[in-house]
Amino acid sequence: MHKAGPPPPYSPESPPKYSYSESSPLLPIVAEDSLSESGDVNNRKSGKFYKKLLTVIGAFLTAFMILGSVILPLSIIRNGKSAAKVVNLKVGIIGAGPSGIGVVQGVRDGISRFSRDLKDPNVDVQAEIVVFDEKTRVGGRMVVESTTGMELEVEDVASGTLDGKLLSVIGELEVQKEKYMAIESQNLGMGKVGYFNTNNIVTGTYRPYATTPWKHYIYLFIKYGHSVWQAPRIPTGTMKSVHTFLPKLNTTGVSSIRDLTYIISNKIGYTPFSLPATERLRRNGVEGAYIRDILAPQVRRHTGKSIEQISDLTLSIALEREESRSPKPVNHGFFQMAMERSLRENKAKLHLGVKVTQARWEEVMEDRAKWVIQWEDAAHNEDALGSEEFDKIIIATPFNYTELLGETQDGKSLYPLDDDTQDIEYRPLYITFFTTSSLLTSTLHNAPSPLPAQLLPILDSHQPSTSPFNSLIELSLLRTIFPPSQPPNFNPYSPQPPNPPKYLYRLLSSHPISSTSFSSILHLPNTTKLENWNQQEIPHAYPLTRTFPSNAKEEKGSLKLGDHIWTTRGIERVLGDLVEGAWNAGRMVGGNIAREIFDEVGGKEIGK
Repeated sequence: MHKAGPPPPYSPESPPKYSYSESSPLLPIVAEDSLSESGDVNNRKSGKFYKKLLTVIGAFLTAFMILGSVILPLSIIRNGKSAAKVVNLKVGIIGAGPSGIGVVQGVRDGISRFSRDLKDPNVDVQAEIVVFDEKTRVGGRMVVESTTGMELEVEDVASGTLDGKLLSVIGELEVQKEKYMAIESQNLGMGKVGYFNTNNIVTGTYRPYATTPWKHYIYLFIKYGHSVWQAPRIPTGTMKSVHTFLPKLNTTGVSSIRDLTYIISNKIGYTPFSLPATERLRRNGVEGAYIRDILAPQVRRHTGKSIEQISDLTLSIALEREESRSPKPVNHGFFQMAMERSLRENKAKLHLGVKVTQARWEEVMEDRAKWVIQWEDAAHNEDALGSEEFDKIIIATPFNYTELLGETQDGKSLYPLDDDTQDIEYRPLYITFFTTSSLLTSTLHNAPSPLPAQLLPILDSHQPSTSPFNSLIELSLLRTIFPPSQPPNFNPYSPQPPNPPKYLYRLLSSHPISSTSFSSILHLPNTTKLENWNQQEIPHAYPLTRTFPSNAKEEKGSLKLGDHIWTTRGIERVLGDLVEGAWNAGRMVGGNIAREIFDEVGGKEIGK
C-alpha cells in the first residue's frame, strides 16, 4: 500500500487552489491536495480586478458625497428652507394691567407680521417676554388684594369701566349671559340709580337709559326739561368713531403723544380734544339743574373730576360708561380669565407679587449693554431680591420715572428725560368693600326701601371738598355672597335660600371715610351692621387729563423714553382711563417695539 508523504512546501509558484464550502459559498476554503500553476494565475487576475473595483467604488462614493454637500444645501435654499439664524432676545414689561397685557399681544403680533417682511428669510427672531406686577393677580389697578378674606374680583373693583365686549377683545372669550342674571338683577334692583344730598333722595335714573319707565321719564322731563333727552345723545357720534379707530392702533407706528393726538384727531376730529365739556353741554342744550343733580355726579364717578375740568372727549367717555357699564349682579371672574388667557396664549412669563425697585442700563459684556430690572418681594421681604437682564423694557404702569430709573447723589435722574417727555399726574381714590346681612335702608327723605343699587351724591357747595360728604363719590351694591356650607342641591338664585346670604357693597371716595361717617351720611338705622370693612387706596386711579390746546403741535410726551426703553404712560392723557384704550394703546407700543427689533436685526444690533 502506498504511504502518503508530507504535503509539498508552499511557494509563490504553487499557491493553494481555492474551492467553496457547501455551507457557505462565499467563504473560500483550501483544498489540501491540489495546487497548480493555473490557479496562481487566476488568483492574481482576480485580486487585481477586486482592487480596481474597490478603487472605482470608493471614488464614486467620494464624488457623490462632495456633490451632495453642495447640491443639497443649494436645493434647500432655493426652496426657502435653509437653516435659520436664530436671534434670541428678552423683553421685560413692568405692569400686568390692560396696557401691559396689550404690549405682550402687540410684540407677538408685530414679530409675526414683520418676520414676513425680512429681506433675509433665514433670520428667526425668538422673543422671551417677562411681565412683572406687584399684585398677586393680573389686572393692574383693577386688582385689590383683600385683607378680610373676601375674594374680590376685577369686576368688583372696576365694574363701572367694563363691559362684555372687552371679553372678546382681550381674551377672545364669548360668554353667554345666564338666564338667572336678569332674575337676580331684578331682585337686587340693579339698574336703578339714586342721586342724593345731605337730606333726601333728589331724583333717580335707570341704567341702561332705554329701560326708563314712561311714567318716570315724564317725571324727569317735567323736572329737567329737554336736557333729559339731549344729554344721553352727547357721546353717540364721538364714541362710535373712537371704538372704530381703537382696534387699528396696533398697526399704527406712533412714538409720541403729539403724533397720537394728531392721528386720532384726523379720525374723530380735533374738537373732542380741544373743546371744554362745559361748552359741549351748552351747544347741546344741556343746562341748569340737570347738570347739578345728575350729570355732575355721573362724571365725577368716572373721572374723579368736575365737569369744568374735563374735555368734550372725557365727557363722552364718562357718559358712555354710565350708560353701558353697569354693575353685574353675578360675578364669574371672566375678565381675570380673559387677561390670563391672553398672557398664556402669547407665552409670557409672569412674575407676580414682586415690586420693581429699579431699572438700570449697564454693560453686561464687552461693548454690550442691557437693561437690568431689579425687584423685591411685594411683602417687603429683604431676603427675596432678584434681578434680570433684558434687551428691551416697557413701563406699562403709573411709575415715577425718576424713582424707577434711579437718581444721582444730587437728586438728578440717572437717565434724564428729554423735553418732549412729561410725567402724567394722577388723583388717588379710596375704595372700600363691606358686607351686610340685609339690603341697606335709610331714613333720608324720599328714600325707597331698600335703597337703589347705586347712589351718587350731589356735591354740597356749603361744605369743604374734604368733608366726609363731599369725599363720597359712589355707593354700589355689587352682588350676593353665600356661605360656603350649602346643601348639594343649593340654588344661588332661589328667592329663599336655606342659609341667608351677605350683600357685598363698594364705596368710592376721594378721602378716607370711616364706617361711622358713612352711616351718618346715609342716615342708616342704628341697627345696621357694616361688616368686613376693607378700605384701601388706589394711588393712580384717575389720570389728570386736561383740555388740550387748539394746536396739536404743542402737545408733548414721548412713548420712547430712551435706548430700548418704552412706556405706555401719557396715552391716558389722550384716552383717559378707558380700558379698551389702554389695551389697544399697549398693542400699539408693542408693535413699535417689534418694528424696532426688526430694524435692529437688519442693522446687526441684536444677536451680534
